[in-house]
Amino acid sequence: MRASVSTRKSYREEHQHDAKIRQIGFAIVAALAVAGTAGQAFAQGERFEVTSIKAVRPTLVNTIAALQARDVARAKAAFEAYDSA
Repeated sequence: MRASVSTRKSYREEHQHDAKIRQIGFAIVAALAVAGTAGQAFAQGERFEVTSIKAVRPTLVNTIAALQARDVARAKAAFEAYDSA
């Protein structure tokens, strides 16, 4: 009778071990899926930021150039172009 109790215990432990391995495997697959989509979102966000900065850079350069030349009217016009962009 003792042999059957120890056999049941090892069978139960074996199934608990298998369940734990499945949980770990699922967690790894889920983490990889999330990491893949996060990388794609980051790449898209980076492209948007670079595009946005490239779009407003000329107006900022014009504003700074006008300020350095102490041309207030041209600086205001350049800044309004930046503000509306």
